[in-house]
Amino acid sequence: MDLTTILAWVLRGEIILLVAFLLLFFGHGVWLAWYRRRSYPLLVLARQALVTALEAEEIPNAERNQVAALSVRLQIRMFVSIAPSLGGVQRQRLAALAREMNLTTRATARCRSRFWWRRLQGARLFTLLGGGHSVMPPLFRDRHPAVRAQVAEWAIDYPSAVNIDSLLSLLSDPIGLCRFTAQDSLLRMGNVVIEPLVHYLAYHSGREVEAAVQVAEGLADPRFLAPALVLCRDESPRVRALAATLLGALGGSEGVEVLTSLLTDASPEVRAAAARTLGKVRHWPAAARLAGLLRDQTWIARQAAGLALRSLGAPGYLFLRRFCTDSDQFAADMAKQVLDLPEEMELAGSL
Repeated sequence: MDLTTILAWVLRGEIILLVAFLLLFFGHGVWLAWYRRRSYPLLVLARQALVTALEAEEIPNAERNQVAALSVRLQIRMFVSIAPSLGGVQRQRLAALAREMNLTTRATARCRSRFWWRRLQGARLFTLLGGGHSVMPPLFRDRHPAVRAQVAEWAIDYPSAVNIDSLLSLLSDPIGLCRFTAQDSLLRMGNVVIEPLVHYLAYHSGREVEAAVQVAEGLADPRFLAPALVLCRDESPRVRALAATLLGALGGSEGVEVLTSLLTDASPEVRAAAARTLGKVRHWPAAARLAGLLRDQTWIARQAAGLALRSLGAPGYLFLRRFCTDSDQFAADMAKQVLDLPEEMELAGSL
């Protein structure tokens, strides 16, 4: 078989694959249009029946049949779309209807499906209507990030020790959606997560602790002081900068001393964070040290120092005016720029 024949067979194979792909693509579009046209009237009727059932003591057979005519996927989709607009007694009634129609059992089966979108459907239903205690916790380790994020949202209403530990483990998840959802859930749980979070901060470091420090800042409990002081010596500049911000939220003389020492940190990110925090807490005794940072080699540290001095009031303004004629041109320029800022920037610089 010569080269020309081989190339001809390869070309034919590519054409066949292209035609098959186009048929599959357009065939799926045609099927989807047919499915939507067929299911939409049923979905409208079922939604009306479900609304009627919420006002009745028990769902009539006619309305039950209209809801049952939908596929399980559409039933879950309908319940999920209605639940956010309900609260109190109506939300409880909707959950009871889901149990009466055996939908929660089907959602349990979906949570165990090998297809991630089915697991996500089941998890969404349990998040909105409650339940799922036997099948939801294992989904913290699900392969798909959307499912992990959904179970993190579900855990808000169930702040058990196991669920809190699972949420803390998600704080080091490689996917941002999972980390952000876990942070939000922990913050909304409130004080119940403080002790587990203190323990987590004490035994983790580096990237694993970054999101946890941000949660601790949001909760701002004095019990975070000890791990925050330790994290200010972490090898990661990002962690040291976050720990500096956490110290500002906690306050206290010990924290202020550490913040002042961080003004000479090797990382400009840390020096800037320490300066911003000292300005936020308005620690005027650090004015001279902050003024020295106006001569820093990095713009981010100089800007943070200038804005911090401005937020200190009279002591800070005194140093800024003095540095307007400094021999270091970068320091003089930053002092002038900060002094020329409008008044509303003073608050922004202290945040």
